[in-house]
Amino acid sequence: MFIVLWLFLDYTKMTEQEQDEKILQRKETLGLTVQKITMDMMDKLMDFLWEHFMNQEPVTASMNIQRSWFIDKLWFPSLIKLGDSYATMNSNGEIVGVRLGRQMNVNDTFSKYMDIIGNNMVIYGSKLTRSTTDFSKYDLVNKIMNYDAWNFMEEKNHQKICEIMILCVDKSYRGKGIGEILMHDVNKIMKSSGCECTYALYTSKYSAAISQNLGNVEVLKSMKYEELVDRDGNLILPKHGEHTAIEVRSTKL
Repeated sequence: MFIVLWLFLDYTKMTEQEQDEKILQRKETLGLTVQKITMDMMDKLMDFLWEHFMNQEPVTASMNIQRSWFIDKLWFPSLIKLGDSYATMNSNGEIVGVRLGRQMNVNDTFSKYMDIIGNNMVIYGSKLTRSTTDFSKYDLVNKIMNYDAWNFMEEKNHQKICEIMILCVDKSYRGKGIGEILMHDVNKIMKSSGCECTYALYTSKYSAAISQNLGNVEVLKSMKYEELVDRDGNLILPKHGEHTAIEVRSTKL
């Protein structure tokens, strides 16, 4: 779960109608639309993520993530096939922002089992192939942060939630409120489909600020990057740049 969000509005002081109108006005001014990401957009999506996300976000950057067939052709396509990921497109049909995620049902035991199997396959598979990408860091961070969407649903007695995995904005579009557009529009879609809340790992100070301004937020766990160390006392995520803390948060829809 990795999130990069930019700029923010203080939604807590607006009515729902005012929020809708503000976002609509922004989309019209910038000539943007929000649409579901489909499989025919995979190549364009992956090029976007490798240029604007993978080597800048604290977790993936610290993992020394390298582009590979496994990531581009297996890992991300399986997520997009779920149909819960969206992109902001400009008037030229170019991706300028993405929010990748999935709807989760607490009774979906098959998906829960596959998450466990898939995670182990990624970690051990990368070691066997001597990949330079250290996927074990991703697993270690989740364990330290107690990040587990399945346990979260059971503990909070939620039947259905939306897990946000990535939210990223084109470098040249940052500061224009693209993150808010995606959060606003996709949250409304997820709510209409029965999701009770979102659940995500927030890795940047921008994502935390926007999350707070959106309201209805519960911070489940927070740690400073300098405190996030392994058994030997080494920083797990040394490439965190200007960001100071990592948090697990849930937002009621």
